[in-house]
Parts: sequence; structure tokens; C-alpha cells
Amino acid sequence: MTNSSVSPLNEIHAAIKSKNPFKNAGIVQEQNIWGEGFPDLTSLNKKASDTVFKALEQVKNSKTSHEKVVTLVWTASQGVGKTHNLKRIRKHLEQEGGGLFVYGNANKYTDLNLIQYQFQQTLANSLAYPGSQGVSQWQEVAAAMANEALKAIDPNAAITSPPQLVNLFDQVYTNWLNEGKNLMTKLSQKVLQSKRQADPYFVRAILWTLSQDYSPLAIKWLAGDALDQTTADYLGLPSNFNKTNQERESYAFDSILKILNLVSHYNSVIICFDELESFKVNDAGFTTSQVMAQLVHNLYNSLMQSELGQGIIILTVVLPDIWKSTIMMMPNSIVERMSKYTNKKPINLDPLNSNSILDLVALWLQEELYKPLHLTPPHPVYPFDENQLRDFGKEKPSVREVLAWCAEHFDVDDPLPDNPAERFKLALEQTSQSIPENYLEDNNFIAEVLALAFKTLKGECLEGETSSGEKLNSVVIQDIAEVEPKATNQGWINFKLIGQEQDKPFKIGVAVIQQLHGISVGAGIKRLSDYKTYDLSRGCLVRSQDRKIKKQWDSYNVINQMIEQQGGEWVDLSGENLKPLINIYSVFQEKTNYRLSEEEVLEFSQELTKNNSLLLEILSKPSGHIKPDNGDDIELLKALTEHNKPNLQPDKLNPENGGKVITTDITNGDDKALVNAFTEHNKLNPENSGKVITTDITNGDDQALVNAFTEQNKPNPPSEETNPKKEKNIAFLFNGSKYEVSSWKELLITVCNLMKSYHATEFDKVLNLKGRERYYFSNDPSHLKRSEQIQGTDIYVEINLSSEKIKKNVKNIIALFGYPEDSISFEIKGEN
Repeated sequence: MTNSSVSPLNEIHAAIKSKNPFKNAGIVQEQNIWGEGFPDLTSLNKKASDTVFKALEQVKNSKTSHEKVVTLVWTASQGVGKTHNLKRIRKHLEQEGGGLFVYGNANKYTDLNLIQYQFQQTLANSLAYPGSQGVSQWQEVAAAMANEALKAIDPNAAITSPPQLVNLFDQVYTNWLNEGKNLMTKLSQKVLQSKRQADPYFVRAILWTLSQDYSPLAIKWLAGDALDQTTADYLGLPSNFNKTNQERESYAFDSILKILNLVSHYNSVIICFDELESFKVNDAGFTTSQVMAQLVHNLYNSLMQSELGQGIIILTVVLPDIWKSTIMMMPNSIVERMSKYTNKKPINLDPLNSNSILDLVALWLQEELYKPLHLTPPHPVYPFDENQLRDFGKEKPSVREVLAWCAEHFDVDDPLPDNPAERFKLALEQTSQSIPENYLEDNNFIAEVLALAFKTLKGECLEGETSSGEKLNSVVIQDIAEVEPKATNQGWINFKLIGQEQDKPFKIGVAVIQQLHGISVGAGIKRLSDYKTYDLSRGCLVRSQDRKIKKQWDSYNVINQMIEQQGGEWVDLSGENLKPLINIYSVFQEKTNYRLSEEEVLEFSQELTKNNSLLLEILSKPSGHIKPDNGDDIELLKALTEHNKPNLQPDKLNPENGGKVITTDITNGDDKALVNAFTEHNKLNPENSGKVITTDITNGDDQALVNAFTEQNKPNPPSEETNPKKEKNIAFLFNGSKYEVSSWKELLITVCNLMKSYHATEFDKVLNLKGRERYYFSNDPSHLKRSEQIQGTDIYVEINLSSEKIKKNVKNIIALFGYPEDSISFEIKGEN
């Protein structure tokens, strides 16, 4: 009996042909632990993760201190799914709360003589990742400490959530500082009243993570790195300056213990050590696995947990052979301390079997293919044969082996035509159903599509006229080349077309720039118009015409000069002309599914590409004129006049105070003011329809207050958009290299691109940088006021910032990646 809800087979087959969900699925990296990850088959090695969760309950609830530290070992062969299980633990804590997660990839510990210092950095950086309450794990701990301090002042004080504390902290700190009082000193003192064994500096540094301005620098200090003396003095912390690595190593273990003993009072900590297989050795001749085993042993022996603490779990994941041949040969005390919870017996992660292989493949297909496309297959593992998978499962393959096998055999038995041209036609029809959403927003994707399309025309002699009347006279593409120098180009010019027209050579730089803000547009066009540096004969901007280049942007003059004086061109990017090229690109990606060679795809595509208006416009001689942007005058008029309009929703006024906005005075210095500063914003006035009202702390009143610790009553600092003090000669020095930019916002974007280039695998750290009431980075541009996408990523950066804020953010950004604050400096020529 057939299932009437099954989707039409032609739709299912088209989806299968257009996307292989198993491609590269067996390749797992550290970001899979912290990021979105992959489908989790919860039944796979459930015993292993359940044991960790059971141990978590023990350390959290036990009334005896000796049960507050637990160690476990997983033995796992390559590819059996250990990363899936670790991700399951991380995801559980992220969604349910109840613990902090620390992940140490031992393969990244480059110097085993500095293992303690490197683990301190792991600890600090792991806790900088988001927790379960919408802020970083550090900030969750800091919020618990701050609430404890407020409760010490007033036992009836309401608990303030971590996001609220983070939003309020910098403003409250500034208010107190303006009155000659130090909020950080007050909070630290209250915490230390109940944590007398805690180190005051570490208490202070953790509390500083509540500051959106100084959190990255506090985390840098917690990682054992140095701060410049000015910053250290401001934060009230030792600078750690001029310490050698050996000195940092000698201090690191004590720092680790101080951090873990302190943070575990507020939440349980799960530490996972992974990737111990490296055969690097330290100066004493010990391998990575031996060094890590000694570290676990030392941690277990040294951690002191009170009965009130939330406990610590240390989980080590190791290959079975390494466990048997290396670690088991170490002194018995080390082996015993590594797996105390299970009496030296490791938990072995099992490979798949005949049943679990079906569950895994069905889950992967559902989550990665059928569910996103709203398709229902004939059976859960379609197009695979269930019996064939069961037979494969009898061999006890690893997860990695199964995913690789599925990637290789993912196809349908649709009879393909014998004629390769017919197969190409079929491929075009089926892949046309899978054009990505928002494809006009992805510069890099569009550039890849165009580069492949031009590759189909390589060596062909092109003649004719474009739809705009521009001529092509014996145009021949000889090569599609990368743009050098890469360090300065930073991906803005996507590729270079090298060829000749009527025996005259050309080198056309092609830049797809779909960003909506002038700063990014200017950064790209600045490079595109620099023919000498990038060895171009002309530049071609590919950008939708409805994305205007406004007259008030610096890039407006640059694009005009490039087009009218340098022979450059702006080609309209339309979906109508791009979609056929996307279809060709999709066929090329899935060519093996259609038994097509690369040469066949390129050959059969020529009929579509040689007459494509978009490609021909890029190749043709430019007209030498730019279309005027008449709409700018209206927008400029609005920008200059909107501020004169009455505010329809004014701040709440106090009729008894001359109509002034109500604010808070916390000059009396008593502890009650501190409690009110963080908690009164939560109170409601029942006589005022439940609206929040304000408090005058100087009079000792216990009234609720509005906006005393928010930005609402403060005038917005003039940004470079509304108060354009143009600085045409801005430069910054970073690590011995000088970079010239045309604006502060271009400087911000350039620094982001540099960090992405140098630290690609950990660049998503920038998502932890947030302001009091705003994000500075996000995967979702709607979270930002004005944003630009960072080239080659799905991360957006906030650019609606003053120059001072940009300088501060830039220093925070480089601090995330271990650079001292003084490694960057700024130069401004002609500033008045």
C-alpha cells in the first residue's frame, strides 16, 4: 500500500540531484562543537552522554566535597561519533542550563612545555562562548556574583537577569565614577565577604566581563595575557606585562585553580579534553596524551570544592590504543585519577550496527534534505536500500565511514539519457528548482557563478552588441585569474579576466559589490579603480542598479572617475540574467550525479553563456557614463529636515520638576543606591498603568525609575553619517604594516578582514562583542542598526558608530585574538 502523502517522485529526484547532504559531512572540526553542528542521533552512544549527565547531577547535588570533582574517560576510535556526543553535551547545557562547557583540543597545544598556560587560554576562551541565558558563560558567572553582592546589601533585592545586568553595567559604572565612587570595588568587596578564599583580582576580572566595553580585555587577562599599563590601571588589575612564557606557565596552574574554584561555586563546569593523538613531545620526552593525563591528575588532586559548590567534571576522550598502550602504562595514581567516576574503566564508544545505521541515515536525510524542502520520501532512507544499509551496518562501520559511503552512493536510479547533451538538459531542469534564497545578497557566490560562466567562454571569439548598445569586436578570454596582491585586495576584486579585443590585450577586474552601505562600497571601488596596484586595464563593478551609489558617499566620486576617466564600467546585476548562470553552476557542482565531465558541462553551457547579457556587458567596451542618482536629493533633504519634526513619543517628563526628564542621582554613596541602580528598573507603578517610573536616590525615596541606567535620556553621539567630519588621510599601523583607509568605518572593516584572514577558524569569536543595548557583530543583520557583511563570512559588523567607539572596538577585536592593545595605532593627517 502506497503512502498518499509521499511527495511526487520527480520533485524528490530533482532535490536529490541538486544537493548531496552527505558531502563533506564526515569532516568534523572544533567549530562543530560550538556552532550549529550537525544532526544528532540521540540514541547513538547514549550511555556515554547519559553517564556525563548523571555525573553532573552528582556533583551538583552531593553534600560531600570529595564527590564534587569527577573524572571520566571515553575511548573512541576515529570517526565513531565522539564529536557528535560532545556536541550533544554542549547543546544540552546551552538549551537547558545547569553547567558551563569548556572544550580543549589538545592538538592545538603547540608547545607541550607550556601546557598549563595553554589550558588557561582554553578555559578563558571557552567561557567567552554563549551560555544558556543569552550572554557569554563568563557573563553568566559574573551576573550571579553581582546578584550575590546585591543580595548582601539587601536580602530582598530582586534578581536581575544576566542580559539586564550586561545592558546596565557600563552606564551604572560611569555614573558612579562621575561621582567619585568605584562600582567595581563595591561589588568586589561584597562578593569577597562570602568568598574569603577567592583571589580579589580574579573576582574583579570576572565582574569586568559584564562590561561590554572592557569584557574582551578582562577575558584576555583571565587567559593569562598581558594588558597595557593604562588599561590594567583602569581595570584595577596587574598588567602581567614583561612576563616570559616560562613565567606565564609557572603562574598558570594557580590561576586555573582560582578560576575553577570560583566559577564552580555558581555553576557546574564540564571540561572536555579531546584530540590527544598527537605524537609531539615536551622537553622531558612525554607525548601529548601523557602530558594531558598528568594535567588531569594534577587538576583532580588540586581542586578544592566546598559542599556548597556546583562541582566539576573532567572528561577525556582518547583512542583505545592510546589508552591501553600509553596511559595505562603510566603510574596507577594517574590512571585512577583520570577515570575516578567509573573506577578506571573507560566508556567505549561503539560503532554503528544494522539498526543504528538506518536511524542515522534517515535522520540525516530528513534534517539536511527533505525537511527544509518540505518533501516526504517513499521511505525514511530513500534513495538508499534498507537491506543494503543493514548489511553495511553488520561490518560495524564508524559514523565517518557511513557518511562517506552515503556521499559516494547518493543517487537515484532514474534512467539517465545516453546522450550527454540530454543529460545536461535534464540536469538544468532539475537544478533550476534549487536556486538559493537571497542569492543576490551573496557577493562571493555570485562571483563564483560568474567566474565559472566566463570559463565556459575561454578561447571563444565573441562578436556582437549588448542590450545597452555596447560593442564586442573579436573578444577572446584567455584566462580567469586571481587578483594579486591578496593582502591588500582582501577579496574585494573577485577575479581578473585576461584576454584581448581586436589583438589589444585587456585585464578586467571584476568586483561584485551588493552591500547597501557606502563604506563597504567605497572600500571595494577604491581597490577596483587602483589599476596600477592590481594590474588592471579597466575595472568592472557588478551591482544591481537599484542599489544606488549616493552622491554624499565618497564612493560616488570614485566610481564616476573610474567610469568617465579610467574607462571602467558599472554593470547592472539582474536576477533575470544571473539565474541561468546559477543553474549552470549547480549542474557543475552535481556533474557526477548526471555522469557529466567538467569538459562536457563547459561545452554544453556555451549556448547559454555566449548570449548572456550580463556576461557580454562585462566584456564589452564601456559607455563612459554613469547613470545619475536623482533620488539622493530627496533623501538628503529628508536627512536635513527630519530632525525638526516633533517627537511623537517623548521621554517621560516630571511635571513637578519643570518638565525635565527624570534621572537618577546616586551621590549619597550608600549601598542601597547600588541595589536600586540595578533592580529598580524592574519595578512597576500600579497607579501609572503599570509603566516604569523613576527614583531620586538622593532623597532616599523608593520609587521606581525610568531610563537612569539606559542610553535613552542621553543624546546620541554624532556619528560620521550625521556629522561628516571627513578624514581622507587615515591610516593605521598593525604588526609593523601600514594600512591607509578613507574613513573610520573602512578602518573597522579592514581590521575585521585582517582578523578573518589571520584567524579564519576562530573568527566567530567576534560574535561575543556586544554593546550596552546593541550588538556589534551578528549573523543576523536585523540585529544591527547599519551593518556590512565581512567578506567570506556570514557575519555582519555594526558600522553606525562614532570614530572613538570604532577605535575602542578595534582594540577589543584584536584583543580577542591575543594581540596586545598597543599593537595597533592610528594616524590622522590634516585633522582640524
